[in-house]
Amino acid sequence: MWRLLNGPPGLYPGALAPLVEAQLKIDASHQKRVLDIGSGSGIWAVEIAETFPHVDVVGFDLAKNKYETLPTNCRFDRGNVELGIPQYRGLFDVVHCRSVAAHLTDPIGLLKSIGESLKPGGLLLLVDGSYNVYGSQKQPLLPILPPFDSPRPPVHEQTTHSYFRGWMEIWKDLAGNGIIPATKSADDIIKDDGQFADDVRTIDLYGPVGWPGHDGTEQELGAILKQNLTEFVQASKPAFLKTGGFSSEVLGEWMLAIDEETDVGHIYTFWTASAGFKKP
Repeated sequence: MWRLLNGPPGLYPGALAPLVEAQLKIDASHQKRVLDIGSGSGIWAVEIAETFPHVDVVGFDLAKNKYETLPTNCRFDRGNVELGIPQYRGLFDVVHCRSVAAHLTDPIGLLKSIGESLKPGGLLLLVDGSYNVYGSQKQPLLPILPPFDSPRPPVHEQTTHSYFRGWMEIWKDLAGNGIIPATKSADDIIKDDGQFADDVRTIDLYGPVGWPGHDGTEQELGAILKQNLTEFVQASKPAFLKTGGFSSEVLGEWMLAIDEETDVGHIYTFWTASAGFKKP
């Protein structure tokens, strides 16, 4: 999915490639190092190690990665980033962190740890999703929340509101985390941390769900995102039920509307990829 969303070269948005490649250029005076925080399956860390064989790559996550054999320049450490990572202080030329902040109780603290693990002049790559949902013209959509009109208006007539955006509105509260405030952009959050230079660069990434996008070229990505969205909604249903505020019948109708929306509603989900350099 991420290769399709980023576009070439795939490991990061193409617009940020010159920054990454310059940072990881061979330098005989010191060993280049990359840290992947929240490495998950390990695929990004492994592929970056294969792409830059002269670079030492460390993946860091709570869970064990899926790889039995690794490139010689790649290893994985396990731990909880919310407890801090002082063992990495000042070691890395690039720190990559994707889809982690939204799962933490203190994402601002995450930035502090990232900054401390970078060398002076090191590069942060911060990628995360948004609770926002966008329409076919990439216009922000407003949430539709229960109780729903009866009969429920056809999904294809909704051009300003979204059932999935409504689901995310509730999930935002249920998740109980400190995701980056909606009133601030990712680059503002990075600047506010104080460890990074002001010239933060942010790329917007729009993912079509269940359709090939406005230009008709993203069929594969659209299919993957629809599957991911469907699995997320199904997996989050128990948390909605646990609140006592939604009956099984209401959630069933809501999930049906979301499924229809991803078939004919032409919606986009949204991520940002931000790059910032630690101050010298």
